[in-house]
Amino acid sequence: MNPEDKLQSLAGYLNCRGVDVYEVAGNARFTARANGRHSFGLPRNPTGLVEKAESFLRTKKIDFAHPAKIGRVATDKSEVIFWIPEALEPDPVTDPPDVRIWVFHEEKKVELVFPIP
Repeated sequence: MNPEDKLQSLAGYLNCRGVDVYEVAGNARFTARANGRHSFGLPRNPTGLVEKAESFLRTKKIDFAHPAKIGRVATDKSEVIFWIPEALEPDPVTDPPDVRIWVFHEEKKVELVFPIP
């Protein structure tokens, strides 16, 4: 399934559950409404979020592996998740197996998400 079909499938799934999906030029945004009908603005290409997260990890000298995925999305920030390279090997156990980054939409700010034990 190509990325365009995946987005169409996601939009259909969310629409059936009371969430209108639309395209935005900038970063993702979610709007919750009291009437139960919500809206979710998705960028056509979330590469900018991933690039900001990659840059942050490189400056901190934190290893990561591709592909990245977009995790939780809030009104002001999105979570970008990368696997830790050791977690992709068959035998080692890494805890946590991934590294998570908050990329803030409006501010030029990026934060490492620390796991709660």
